[in-house]
Amino acid sequence: YIDDNACTDLLNQSLKQMCPSLYTNENAIFSKACEKLKQALNIKNDSYERDRLLKEAVELVKQIGYVANLGQVCDMLHTAGCYEAIFELCITAAEKRDPQNIALYYYRKNEPPEDIQGQHYYQLRTECYKSMLDCLNNLVKTPSYSLAQQKTSAFISKEKLEEEINYLIRYVVNSKDELAQVSLFNWMVSNGFEKKLVTLDSTFLEFYLIRQYENQSKNRIYLDLLWRHYDYKKDYIKASKVLITLAEKESATSISLRERVEYLTQAIVALNSSQKSSVKDEIAELNDRKDVALLQERIFEELGKIEPRTEAIQEAMGLLDSRLYDITKLFYEFAEKFELSQYKLAIFKMSRHEDPNFIEIFWKQIVANENDKLNRPDMKPSDLKHELAENIILIAKDYIDDEKYFPLNLLIDSLEFVSLARGFEPEWCCSLLRRLNLPFEQLIQAYNEVYLKKDIKWAENSSRFINGIYCLIELFTKAPRATSETDK
Repeated sequence: YIDDNACTDLLNQSLKQMCPSLYTNENAIFSKACEKLKQALNIKNDSYERDRLLKEAVELVKQIGYVANLGQVCDMLHTAGCYEAIFELCITAAEKRDPQNIALYYYRKNEPPEDIQGQHYYQLRTECYKSMLDCLNNLVKTPSYSLAQQKTSAFISKEKLEEEINYLIRYVVNSKDELAQVSLFNWMVSNGFEKKLVTLDSTFLEFYLIRQYENQSKNRIYLDLLWRHYDYKKDYIKASKVLITLAEKESATSISLRERVEYLTQAIVALNSSQKSSVKDEIAELNDRKDVALLQERIFEELGKIEPRTEAIQEAMGLLDSRLYDITKLFYEFAEKFELSQYKLAIFKMSRHEDPNFIEIFWKQIVANENDKLNRPDMKPSDLKHELAENIILIAKDYIDDEKYFPLNLLIDSLEFVSLARGFEPEWCCSLLRRLNLPFEQLIQAYNEVYLKKDIKWAENSSRFINGIYCLIELFTKAPRATSETDK
């Protein structure tokens, strides 16, 4: 009838008189709204008249939002480019269909399956929001260079399109409809708008993210979004707590060891950003936890270098990459089990355990292990002594500042023995130790003490230590300016 230019008002009146039980007043209003929408879509040159008809149609549909066919109306509004009107209609219709907000109580109670009434109203609201989200989907999926703006028949630029989407997102956030915002949040997570989501100034976002995490605890995305949201709001204390939770989550969440270390780092940054004196102790504790996590990462990497990679090693690496361990478990379940002497020593120092007998045993094993690693037929003698020296220096640098964990006399004894067995030149060991910037006086005294000990294994080669002292004195005389006044 509309296409034949028939009068809708006259037809509506006749239909209501002839079959009032089938054709209600709401049907008449809806027909009138559709008529105005179709008339507006047919207008090409009179933008004022077009906008007037569209606004009148929207107002009519808002009156009957609880029964109107939203999908049909919203499709026509989308064709007309009236995106805001779609959102306005959807939110208004949801309110009219659930005036007592029963769906919100259902949502807040975590959607109990026995609440049939709440489920019914929740579904009614969801159906209303669908057209709103369909509009966003169409805007996102339509290439900007082919999306025509019906009012001007001009192409919309990418920037204009993004501006339109952001405006519609703000429209929903500025509404008081929490469930409309929840639908929007879900859509944003599913469509790659996470960065935008965490910056929204919504009073409902925090509750949404916490609720989503509690219902999907194996999915860390909501905790990631939550700490970023807190960070954006400059609520650094809350952000740090979420980051710590992420770092310490169990293996079901598929968080790698590297990511856990990064979460701890971010937590420290967040606490420092809070600039509150009350968190100093917490920052110190977090730094300690990060140090242990970094040590765990080093053990993980060391196990990865071991060949052949046995089933036990693979299992251990999987465990290390699935959670954070305390320092005691790192020692007994990994460093001790796989004879990682370097890391046993590191754990001793980190935990301030000062048993000299164990420390000496660890150093002997470290030197022996580094020496054994180089038993490769393809390695030249010159490369071997260079690589061995570099490896020992790299390890020793972590301990030279604390003599309790750096038994110099034992190290001289062990390194000189390797040097003798390998046929290195006599000055190899003392040159290595000087590269650690140890004072000449300390080195000469240590060499002398090892010599005077008269260990039976050196019975035929004790002069090697005298040669070491000679080497140190010669190094000193060649570079006196490189020596401190105290050392001189």
